[in-house]
Amino acid sequence: MRKTLAGFCSGAVYSVVALAALGGSLGFVCGSGWAGMSFAYLLVLYYGWFAAAVGGTIGGLAGLVSWLVQVEPPRRHRLRRPFLAPLRRRRLPYAAFRRASSSPHAPPPPSFPQSAS
Repeated sequence: MRKTLAGFCSGAVYSVVALAALGGSLGFVCGSGWAGMSFAYLLVLYYGWFAAAVGGTIGGLAGLVSWLVQVEPPRRHRLRRPFLAPLRRRRLPYAAFRRASSSPHAPPPPSFPQSAS
C-alpha cells in the first residue's frame, strides 16, 4: 500500500505543479512576466484542490495497480561471474525443510518386536 500512497502524493504534487506551469504560460502569453506569475498563483489558489484531487486519484490508482500486478524480476545468468562460484552458497532442496518423517529419504520408524503371549 506504500506504492498507492506514494502514487497519490506524487500525483497530487505533479498536477498542482502542472497547473501552475499552465497558469504561468497562459498569463505570460496574455500579458507580461508579472501577469504570468500572478495568474499561476491565482489558478493554483482557486483550482489547486481540484487538480490535486484528480492527480492524486490517478497516481493512487496507478500505484494500486502496480502493487496488484507485480512483475517478476529478470533472471540472472548462472555463469555471469564464474570466479565467484566457489564462494556461492548452495541452496538446500525443498525436502530439507520438511519434517524428516515425511521425507522420502528418511529412515523407516523403528519396529518393536511382538510379545509372545
